[in-house]
Amino acid sequence: NTYPTRGLKNLLAHVCARLSSSGGEVAAIFRLDTTYGGGKTHALIALLHAARGMDSVGNVAEFIDAKLIPKSKVRIAAFDGENADPANGRHMGEDVYARTPWGEIAYALAGKAGYERVRKSDELVSAPGSDTIRELFGGEPTLILLDELSVYLRKVHNLPNARDQLTAFLTSLFKAIESTPNASLVYTLAIGKD
Repeated sequence: NTYPTRGLKNLLAHVCARLSSSGGEVAAIFRLDTTYGGGKTHALIALLHAARGMDSVGNVAEFIDAKLIPKSKVRIAAFDGENADPANGRHMGEDVYARTPWGEIAYALAGKAGYERVRKSDELVSAPGSDTIRELFGGEPTLILLDELSVYLRKVHNLPNARDQLTAFLTSLFKAIESTPNASLVYTLAIGKD
């Protein structure tokens, strides 16, 4: 339940065009940077609905041209730095406790088998490479949402190499997304006084 602003409609159109492989020269990576309360969460939720086909949305035309909505299944992973638990691991299901963003994303995209593919990277807090990340897409349209990375960075402040490995992971993730025509990444950056 949100208002279809021009910015939100543009974001939905660009991301869905990318997921449908009809984006042409559309960017693969989008950064949402606003002040707290600026609508970032609403945008991420709207993207989830769009990637899932907008089935539960009654007024689709107010938000997006229905022709842009992906027709095939989209693999979706959302990482929330506020709820991440780098010290204890976040329970993902199937006895999987992911400690890193890449562990959570791997599980979300490809289940337990996806997590097993990056388990060692997750346990060692060592970022996987872009080819390994791209494997998790399984050749299907893929949407990755990253929220509250700054909160995650505060959580890993005292963990050895965690900040550097996040940078290495983001570099590999961006490369994997940009080299995959039907993949898109949206991340948030809250702008505050500090």
